[in-house]
Amino acid sequence: MRYSRIIIYFCVTNFKGIKKTGKILGFSVGGIILFLALLFVLIQTSLIQSFISKAIVSELSDKLHTKVSIGKIEYKFFDDIAIRDLYVEDQQKDTLLFVNRADAHFKF
Repeated sequence: MRYSRIIIYFCVTNFKGIKKTGKILGFSVGGIILFLALLFVLIQTSLIQSFISKAIVSELSDKLHTKVSIGKIEYKFFDDIAIRDLYVEDQQKDTLLFVNRADAHFKF
């Protein structure tokens, strides 16, 4: 009788623990999926795209020690990037590259 109460106690406790762990795991996975979806939506906005392009231009200008400018970058649904008004100057301040529009298509 005494051992049966102990066994029943641990069975009930373990079941509650598994249920609680399942809830925590479910909320964690749901949170990660929600975060990735929000990140994907934010990358599609022009404000975030311009912020990213400014960061890229600043990094390239510092590494190349020359002027680099981008008019606009459009990133569309995983496989398209359009770059408008790409300008790269060489170190003698002469135009090295000017592209009105460059499109790139890729697959993950």
